[in-house]
Amino acid sequence: MASKRLILSLQPEFYRILEHQARSQFMNVQELIVHALRATYLKPKKTGRPGKKWSMEDYIVKR
Repeated sequence: MASKRLILSLQPEFYRILEHQARSQFMNVQELIVHALRATYLKPKKTGRPGKKWSMEDYIVKR
């Protein structure tokens, strides 16, 4: 799996940062990377907040 190789090739300290961020969002690192890629390449769903800029929070799935 390509994402598995990507995760394994990350610098250890960067991986630890991602792991901490993922844990705070109740996700694993792989899910966090997928959400980050979606945030980069896909438009978010309309949230009914006119005039507001999109932020990473619009993409993170709350569990």
